[in-house]
Amino acid sequence: MMRHGKAFPHRIVAMINDAGYEKLKEESLARGYQIALIERWMLIPQSVEDLYTGNLDDADVMMRRPLPSGNTKDRGPKRTRRNIWLTDAGWEAVTRCAAKRGLVRSAYVAEVIHEQVRIANESGWPLPDGITNESVEKEIRDVLRKMEEPATAGSME
Repeated sequence: MMRHGKAFPHRIVAMINDAGYEKLKEESLARGYQIALIERWMLIPQSVEDLYTGNLDDADVMMRRPLPSGNTKDRGPKRTRRNIWLTDAGWEAVTRCAAKRGLVRSAYVAEVIHEQVRIANESGWPLPDGITNESVEKEIRDVLRKMEEPATAGSME
C-alpha cells in the first residue's frame, strides 16, 4: 500500500489564502496538531453524496487544468502554494470529491480548506480532541467503503 516507504505518497499543490493558512497554522499548533494533519482532516468527505461514484480511469483527463489566461486582474487575496500530502485513500477521496464538483484536485483542496477555515473562524475552531493520522485515514476509508456498498431497499428515504 505504501509506495517507497512513504505514508503519504501523493502530493497536491494547492494555492491557499495566506491569511487563512496562518490562522489554520496558529489554531492547529495551539491544539498540539501538525498543520498537515488538520489539512487532511478538513478534506475528509462529509458523506457519500460528496463522491463521484464512476470509474476513475479517466480522472486525470477529466481534471486536466485549463491553460491560464495570462490575465493578472481578479487575483484576490495573496495565496501561496502549499503541499498537501495524502495517503492512497485520501488521494482517491479528493479525486472523487473534485470530480463531483467538476474541479481539478488542487482547486478542490484550496476551496475546501478555504471553506473549512471560514467555518472554523465563525465557530471558534472546535477541532475535536484526539485527531490522529490513523483516525483521519479510518474516516476516509469508511466513507469510501460506504460508497462501494450496494444500496439497500429503503435507504434512500
